[in-house]
Amino acid sequence: MKRILWAILLFLIVFWSGVFVARKYFMAKDVIVEDSEIILEQIEKVCKLVTVEGHFVEYYDYKEVRPPSGLGFPFVSLKSYFPQAAQMRVRGTVSVGYDLTDMKVEAFPEEKLIRISKLPDPEILSVDHEVDYFKDDSWLINPLNEADYVRMGKGAEDKIRAAAEESNLKQAAEEQGNEVFDLIEFIVVTSGWTIQWGEMPGTFPELPMPDEVPDSAKAGKDMWNEY
Repeated sequence: MKRILWAILLFLIVFWSGVFVARKYFMAKDVIVEDSEIILEQIEKVCKLVTVEGHFVEYYDYKEVRPPSGLGFPFVSLKSYFPQAAQMRVRGTVSVGYDLTDMKVEAFPEEKLIRISKLPDPEILSVDHEVDYFKDDSWLINPLNEADYVRMGKGAEDKIRAAAEESNLKQAAEEQGNEVFDLIEFIVVTSGWTIQWGEMPGTFPELPMPDEVPDSAKAGKDMWNEY
């Protein structure tokens, strides 16, 4: 009798083990269904030269503070005791260079001259950021909403832009840009042409027409007639 009970017990153990293994390896996995719609809103022609990039790390603390009332003391409300707060770490990439949309390039084949004018100053072209750490310190009774997340993202981007403005990124972009422009000038000169940066009237004097006589020649002729 004991042998029969042990055999039944062993059979049940083997059976349920087989069921567990079958469920683990043969049961259909969950399928993630995603639905999105992307619309190309606008196509804009740009001509930008990025010369340097700056990488920033920002530790951003967000907290909603209830302002005081007109009487000088704060309002007593739910948000006064349970404020919204969050901490996050933001990594940003700032691209600095030249917006060449308004730059003017003129070519004069007869003089083998290329004139480049309206060259802009270096500026911040784009600020990209991503959040790689986020901690929500708000209370369940007063949670963060969508507008708060948008406000935090905008605030983090503004602080990164302000830090880039105070840094030496623009100076570095100008130095790198000068090397690029020197390379362009080297290519033009080695091709037998001349390059002119900016509008400089008078650098290349106008030659007289064939039927005209230069003033210096007229003065010499008058002196000869006196003799």
